[in-house]
Amino acid sequence: MTEESLREIVATLNKTDPGGIAPASPLGGALAGSLGRARLDANLRSKYGVANPAVYSAKTFGDLCRVLGVAIDGNGAARAAQHIPAAHSAPPAPVNSLAQRPVAVSIGADVEAIAAMPSAADYWEDEFYKTTFTPREIAYAVQQSSPQASFAAMWCAKEAARKADASLAQLDWQSLEVVHDAGGKPTMHVREAEALGALSLSHTDQIAFAVFALAPGAGAAASGAGTLEADAQTDPRSHGQRGAAPNRRSSGSVAMIAVLALLLSVAALVLALLRH
Repeated sequence: MTEESLREIVATLNKTDPGGIAPASPLGGALAGSLGRARLDANLRSKYGVANPAVYSAKTFGDLCRVLGVAIDGNGAARAAQHIPAAHSAPPAPVNSLAQRPVAVSIGADVEAIAAMPSAADYWEDEFYKTTFTPREIAYAVQQSSPQASFAAMWCAKEAARKADASLAQLDWQSLEVVHDAGGKPTMHVREAEALGALSLSHTDQIAFAVFALAPGAGAAASGAGTLEADAQTDPRSHGQRGAAPNRRSSGSVAMIAVLALLLSVAALVLALLRH
């Protein structure tokens, strides 16, 4: 990968002239938010097999070149520096961001314009969708009346979960999966295990919104498995929770979180509609 090829990717995503991109150029426009950075990440993975989480925090084009190991000389010309793509490196050990904190409710929320989701002729083959969503998520979305709205809601769910538990930001997008049951109720799965929390999704014709509420004291990325239903009559051990006996206080807490998440989702959706 060279500076020129990287410049072309950034220009294409931002719909700008490649010649106008300098090392000091900010990564704004379509690349300002996490959705734009995910599209950039998908492009780098697809074209060069490079997966580097630092692309989400780079401020300028020069920063992006540096984190990807692409060197720029004084004249703006560049050469590809030798580097080992992050995709081939051992992932950092997950950090249980909540285990050492006092018991508290951790809630994440996210909203996204449906039109901001990339257009695709084939969601199964599009580099962004097949990198960001699991086959099960794609299969669900393409069966809906508005696949783009469904994808937007699931994207918001992944972002909301990351905001609720910072350790989830260390995982690939596909490690976070929104799974719908037969009745359409969504749950967040982390590494194919149901997360300890409550998820609420909603969308209009223009915007999608999600709230994820993490159960008190739960670190989803660190545990890697386990679930606690919002029903106090349910034995959590029957769903694979590790090292915990049935606990009315925990079940009641999750039930309260589920209600709170739903109320926050409705309130935020109404606010977003009023602003539009």
